[in-house]
Amino acid sequence: MRYIKKGKEPVFFTEAKKNIDKNCGDPWLYSKSISNVSKDLRIHIAKEQNNCCAYCEEHINAENKEDCDIDHFRKRNIFKSLDDILDYNNLFVSCKNQDHCSNYKDKHMNI
Repeated sequence: MRYIKKGKEPVFFTEAKKNIDKNCGDPWLYSKSISNVSKDLRIHIAKEQNNCCAYCEEHINAENKEDCDIDHFRKRNIFKSLDDILDYNNLFVSCKNQDHCSNYKDKHMNI
């Protein structure tokens, strides 16, 4: 994984977080305000990463959800608070390779 200099959280994500129902469970899964901005957020984060996977540095097409995902570096099932789940500095874009990157991390590592 290479160093990624995170920029300021985009305003559209900050605004979406304000509309989250605090009782919805995992807002990444159940909040319409987050799902409504997920594509824009994926594109924004990918641009910070020069359209490369945060882990393997392969080129990704953030416009295509089949090509990449937003990854929570600190996994949502371990870091469960809303502040952790919605922390912009914890969000990266990763390719969908099943043998490495975020898919591998989520299955085999406890970080």
